[in-house]
Amino acid sequence: MLRSAEETDAIGDFARLIARLDGRFRYEAERVAEGINERRSTAVADWRTHFDDLLRHGHSGSYSAGLRLGGEDPDDRRDDVSDVGKALRDLESYYTAGFENDLVDGHTPLLDPETGLVNPDRVHARMRMYAGRMRGTANAGFADGSSPDSDVWWRLGPKAEVHCPDCPVLADASPWRPDTLGTTPGGNDTACLFHCNCDLEIEGITGFQAFGLGPASEVAPIGRPKTETSQEEPVLLPA
Repeated sequence: MLRSAEETDAIGDFARLIARLDGRFRYEAERVAEGINERRSTAVADWRTHFDDLLRHGHSGSYSAGLRLGGEDPDDRRDDVSDVGKALRDLESYYTAGFENDLVDGHTPLLDPETGLVNPDRVHARMRMYAGRMRGTANAGFADGSSPDSDVWWRLGPKAEVHCPDCPVLADASPWRPDTLGTTPGGNDTACLFHCNCDLEIEGITGFQAFGLGPASEVAPIGRPKTETSQEEPVLLPA
């Protein structure tokens, strides 16, 4: 039985998850930049280990939030939740390996143009891109947690003036069934990738919508104590 977002607070849980992850991304970006600039031999390898674990955790948490929005208890599908996190971490390993190599090689876009040192803000900005894909994972959980005979509607995003070639096709072919749709908004399978502004609607409930993060300075990283000047977790802002 589908439940509303108010009943499950799944949308809020997802927002808080992404905010916490962004704080940790910032912390890891600062740490790896400092380590590279100080020529610590294990700096990049340590960063990759931590980043992979954050991606696994993020996708598992996103899928869990989606299941709850669809009306299913994630505790009843713990193995699935864990497997999704591992699978998405592994799926993105091609890109994270490239990111790792760019850090090792001192790829110019990651460097401060004035000092030539690794710039933590630039590393953080690139890490942040991986959070966008987690919206697709949350929407996948939403579909998987819904009743198998539910009508699934792909709604074109109102914020996009021009849509990619794929999304109008998916919208025109709606309604789908949860097991026939094959992808979700933000799932990185359409031409607009994780930038997709479309929405998933199932039995009158809208899924996880496109978001933007507030300024990185607003986030107090996980694993580091908040200072008196640091703010509470930011709310996800509209994209």
